[in-house]
Amino acid sequence: MKKNYFFFAILSIPLVFSLFAIVSYVSEVRLDGIWLDKTSSPSTAWGVKGRVRNLENHPIKGYVKIKFLNTQGDIIASHSAYVNDGDPIDPGQAAPFEYWAPPNEFTGVINFQVIFRDR
Repeated sequence: MKKNYFFFAILSIPLVFSLFAIVSYVSEVRLDGIWLDKTSSPSTAWGVKGRVRNLENHPIKGYVKIKFLNTQGDIIASHSAYVNDGDPIDPGQAAPFEYWAPPNEFTGVINFQVIFRDR
């Protein structure tokens, strides 16, 4: 009886990749001063602005994910914005982010969530 080693090799490839999968790491940060800016240009664009403070002991870089929520808590829209234009943030340092959109994109929005993501 001939063994089918090729079949065994193909089936074991996903197992090998899963053993060496990269474990994701989430940096410890604090979000400061988040607010909706309607004053800069209220007829053309509104902005979500804030700062991310690095609470790690090494530089980090990343972006924020902004989720716009309606009265039921459902996500109406979701957008990303780089923190510090994608440059590293030193330990203890805070850096800005901002996202701008036309006012009609905020229709039905009563709340928003901001989450930092490493990159």
